[in-house]
Amino acid sequence: MSITPEIHYDASQDELKGFANNDPKNFADHVLVFMIKGIKANYKQPVAYYFTNGLKKDELKHIIYDVIKNIQATGLHVLCTVCDQATVNGKCKKEFPSPFALARSYKNVKNSKISKRKKICERDKTLEGIQNVWKILYQKYSFDTLLTRNLNQDPIEIFFGNIRSYGVRNVAPNTITFEGAYKSLLLNNYNAPHSIRSNCEEDKNKCLQTIDFFLTEKPSSDIPEDKNDNFTFNLETLHSKTKEDKGQSNYVCGWVVAKCFKKITKLCKICRSNLNEKCEVEGNALIRAKEFNKNKKWLCYPNKNVIEVFQEIQRITCSFLKKDVPKYIRVPYIKQI
Repeated sequence: MSITPEIHYDASQDELKGFANNDPKNFADHVLVFMIKGIKANYKQPVAYYFTNGLKKDELKHIIYDVIKNIQATGLHVLCTVCDQATVNGKCKKEFPSPFALARSYKNVKNSKISKRKKICERDKTLEGIQNVWKILYQKYSFDTLLTRNLNQDPIEIFFGNIRSYGVRNVAPNTITFEGAYKSLLLNNYNAPHSIRSNCEEDKNKCLQTIDFFLTEKPSSDIPEDKNDNFTFNLETLHSKTKEDKGQSNYVCGWVVAKCFKKITKLCKICRSNLNEKCEVEGNALIRAKEFNKNKKWLCYPNKNVIEVFQEIQRITCSFLKKDVPKYIRVPYIKQI
């Protein structure tokens, strides 16, 4: 599932979030979700998700083996895997035994004009995979019937649809909003109305285990104690005097100054006079445009000196973040600096 590449700071864990698990130096633009589905019972359960960027065949193979190993350890038996026709999936499934990997080709009809011939990808391999699955079910587990609709990926597609529709509209979630919707759907047992125009049938599968089952104890924050406090600065970015987004910079600077007035300099009139600007300053037009009442100033208008200090802090921060961004920020150390 594609997501919006963004970076966010998690204050509770003192960590920057938004990076790919397979490549920590790049932002995540996709999320890889694994879900188990009962071959006979009506249940489904998302078991793992990975934020990725340019996932390779060998990386995907290692992840799949790791997920299957942990699922088997719970007592569940993995019979086959189902995926779509993504390029990396097509390359990876060739590494698995024939009865184990089952492509979702019998549903993967390419969308095209009526004048063009429809195409079903790898139909023979799909039918062969279903036959192998049936042999195992019949000989080992004494099944007398097999509902083939349980071998498609409709449950996970519906799950993705629930995530995108969570909170009215979440069509392009980032890593933070995806995790929030993921946990919320586990809490309410995927309770979401079925759309009449959806591409899949109504999913009546129930959650195997809700998130309440896993929240028996609060996980501890395992933040590594890295004693290496040497930061690498990008001098080219640091000394850059670019004036782009000057209005936005002034607006954020005004917000920071307003917070200082509220929490630090509540009653100091001298501080308010030195930090605020009474006359118009270049770049404060955006702040003025955001005023609710144009006849009265409610927002904070920083003066020229404060804006220059703020922009210098911004350049230092950007020079630090553009190279070797640390996953754990260590807020106490930053405050000390």
